[in-house]
Amino acid sequence: MQRSGHDAVRYEWKAGTYVPENIIFCVDVDREADVEMKSGGGKLQGAALHRMDAVKQALLLFVHSKLTMNPHHQFAFMTLDRGASWYQREYTNNLDIINATIRNFSSQGSYPQFDLSSLLQVGVSEARVAQTQGRSLRVVLVYCRSSVVPEFQEQLMEQQNFTLDALYMHDKPGPNNCPQKVYDALVDVLEHVSHHEGYIFESSSGSARTLFRHICLLLAHPQQRVGQDDFANAVKDFALLKPPTEPRPQEETSNSGGHSNSSRG
Repeated sequence: MQRSGHDAVRYEWKAGTYVPENIIFCVDVDREADVEMKSGGGKLQGAALHRMDAVKQALLLFVHSKLTMNPHHQFAFMTLDRGASWYQREYTNNLDIINATIRNFSSQGSYPQFDLSSLLQVGVSEARVAQTQGRSLRVVLVYCRSSVVPEFQEQLMEQQNFTLDALYMHDKPGPNNCPQKVYDALVDVLEHVSHHEGYIFESSSGSARTLFRHICLLLAHPQQRVGQDDFANAVKDFALLKPPTEPRPQEETSNSGGHSNSSRG
């Protein structure tokens, strides 16, 4: 990144070959995916929209946009309950298959634990296969739980052969949840696992528009990315996000920050 006159920021990267991606979307199917969100305005303003509904729309937006950029990208899908399980294992760029898969996602129950180890194992294994095909692997984690801190095996963080992104939608902090601890755990995994720059975005605003903005930022190919801290504001301490007594429809308090947090300065 270079800074030129008038404080303008110009991003540059070396010319090279950017390989097609195998992208695995990992969608949380905990009951917290059913939390109601704000629609984000327009004709749908005031209509009931749940996190899972917004996630489906965001994934469809991402896939259609990504394939417009390069039709050779391919997608697979997993679900997250107590661990990670395959939902659509065969990679595909067939929009009919992808659309049907995404639209079938739904919450399955309440899961008081989440072991991220199974997902990391899949990532390492699938990345090796992708490399033999001249492709790269990216895992996009969509997580919705405000009280369940992901667990994982430390040794799985030693192999950096795929890129991990995360979208974290959560409730505002309260006496019965711990979104800051969840976020810190996700940041820790992302920073140790990702081969290229991994991005993490979080939101407690309940705004679908915020999620759509975040998913668009993930369109950036990992080989072409700048550091997240170079283009996004630092994440606030979640303790400052007090639950509003009377939520206002037009209010948006999302953070789309970098990896830094209150404990890391």
